[in-house]
Amino acid sequence: MPRTRDSPQYLPVPPSVDDELQSSEQLSAVLNNPPTFSRSVLWLCIACTVVNILITVLNAWQRTTVYAPFDSKDIYTLRRPSQYIGFDSITRPSPPVQRNFTNFPFAVAQIDVQEPLKVFEIDTKRFMSLSGTVYPDDKKVVVTDKISTILQFRAIDYGMEICELHIDLPPSSVLAGQVEAISVYRLESSSPLDLGSLSYKTSPRRIGCLGDIYATADKETHWHRKMTCTLEAVLTLELACPQDIPVGKRCNLEWLQSKEATPGEYRRSSMLLVANFVLKVSTLYNVVLFD
Repeated sequence: MPRTRDSPQYLPVPPSVDDELQSSEQLSAVLNNPPTFSRSVLWLCIACTVVNILITVLNAWQRTTVYAPFDSKDIYTLRRPSQYIGFDSITRPSPPVQRNFTNFPFAVAQIDVQEPLKVFEIDTKRFMSLSGTVYPDDKKVVVTDKISTILQFRAIDYGMEICELHIDLPPSSVLAGQVEAISVYRLESSSPLDLGSLSYKTSPRRIGCLGDIYATADKETHWHRKMTCTLEAVLTLELACPQDIPVGKRCNLEWLQSKEATPGEYRRSSMLLVANFVLKVSTLYNVVLFD
């Protein structure tokens, strides 16, 4: 019923003494005997905080140790998984069928003995095309009294563990009768070199001379050397002048290492003779290196 001006006003009833005593007794009971679940929640929060701190510290430690930044230059240190799983269990003819193929160097670079810190530019013949940057396979080989060339081969394919290094130099009529002397050295390196920082100072040391080659300009020269090599092994070689050049001979050779051109022809663009330094691989399976 709506309230009118003449309606009586209601006043709150003051609490009785018994109600006040009862409320104070309940408050004292709560303060003196807090609920047990509140302590459990407190300890749970503390434990979670400690665990979170430990996880944060552990992750920070792993990032600085186990997961340290990996440089692309060290990629060769990673294990190379086998591409030939189960090949050992395959029955093969005996004696094995003789097979071979030609393996070209995957790295070719020059070093300068008179400028030990000099780093030669790589891929100088690269050019831009509509599909992107093209890196020709043609590699220059230079051997003079101050410059030598480092080449790297990788022994690939299963069972091809006999390597034979070949150097084929075609005849040239430019310097008829002139004899060029070069030496082939084995270097102490079993991993790919960083050509972007390779110099005479940083190059691997020589561990032996595989042979000396004396090439007569107007005659064809063929040199080869057989060696054993394991699967995926990297062979590092250096073409340089002999330590003692015989009288009447000199050391000044330069050619293009090409996969497509026929050895002996001249490239009109550079007027350089095309020759081959390769590794031939054959069965022992057998492997051979060519240049």
